Amino acid sequence: PSMYWQLYDYYMIPVPAYYGVKKGNNPQQLIYNYGDNGIYAVNETLSESNNIKAIISGYSLDSKLLYTKEVSFSIGSNEAKKIFDVDNSNKNTFLKLILLDGQNKPIADNFYVLSSTQDIHNWDKTTWVGTPMKEYSDFKDLANIASSELKINVTHTEKAGTLSIEIENPTTNFAFFTEFLLKDNNGEIIYPVYWEDNYISFLPGEKRTLQCSFGADMIQSSATTLQVNGWNLKEQVISLK
Repeated sequence: PSMYWQLYDYYMIPVPAYYGVKKGNNPQQLIYNYGDNGIYAVNETLSESNNIKAIISGYSLDSKLLYTKEVSFSIGSNEAKKIFDVDNSNKNTFLKLILLDGQNKPIADNFYVLSSTQDIHNWDKTTWVGTPMKEYSDFKDLANIASSELKINVTHTEKAGTLSIEIENPTTNFAFFTEFLLKDNNGEIIYPVYWEDNYISFLPGEKRTLQCSFGADMIQSSATTLQVNGWNLKEQVISLK
């Protein structure tokens, strides 16, 4: 119970940690290990997976591709294994991980912002509450990344109570940490609303369709706009009526 507040707020609106935990609980995925800079494939299902593929791509903060690697492999049930070592010598990098099945269909994806300087814990002052920090990773340069923009097209399926949101990043820059919210006439967040994913970073040129579900009558009764915000985006407010 003590973890609930970290995943959603008093009004039961999910916070960014909720979507991070959701990704972290995918039964098959790719994970970056901060301890050894390795990419690990994880299979927590009861079946072996053969002929699957990882696409591992690193980008600079100015959205330039630094490296990309495709790794084909098989993995047993309830197994985790290292498949790649990341060069983390640059001060900051974006890391995009995509896991594909044998038919090149997406299984899972993951996204990281890395710092070459590591968090340093003050282990001598550990208490039952936690461990204080001596030094933090350096992400200050994120404040200076170039602006981006997204093209948004929304389709409302009234009977099913869903929104289908087509998103495209037409620029050469990352659209970093993008948040999607449904709001009413007073600018208040509508809930409960169930997003397939949220707080997403989009690669240059990336296209994606995002699903959102809610009560079938919500658009008529309360939700009137889709608000799109991002770290390096100008806010968009899109009418749903």
